[in-house]
Amino acid sequence: MTEKIYTIPINETFEEKCGCPICRLYARAREKALDYITGAAMMEPSIRIQSNEQGFCREHLADMLAMKTKLSVALMLESRMDEAHKQVFRSAQGLFGHSYDGAKLAAAARKTHGSCFVCNSIREDMAHYVKNTVYLWKTETDFRRLFDQQEGFCLPHL
Repeated sequence: MTEKIYTIPINETFEEKCGCPICRLYARAREKALDYITGAAMMEPSIRIQSNEQGFCREHLADMLAMKTKLSVALMLESRMDEAHKQVFRSAQGLFGHSYDGAKLAAAARKTHGSCFVCNSIREDMAHYVKNTVYLWKTETDFRRLFDQQEGFCLPHL
């Protein structure tokens, strides 16, 4: 089987024979995304802008807080909160910026909730993993054998 940079994680995952391989790929993508955002990427301006705009879901924020990168998370949250404050209060200002419209304030606050940098990163990685898994299954007989040797797939990934 010919190895390419984008097939290595898939082949490694399918070499294991316990549980759902797609769940294992998901766990790999999740760990990669969390390590990335709490590592050196958090100092990269373009990534900070994206994470400030997208924010973090409750689950991934808890995961980040459980890691040993408290300073990274604190710096990201500080700039995220500044950005969220701007987004909410700018769009909710009344006439001439004097007062705030309660309905607009609530709508703007809801907009800041609902996206997650980590979820989006995982989603992108999983799309590549699934696409490349199908490609390997179609083109590589050795991979098809690995695929057939799996214990099975969980119901959501079946």
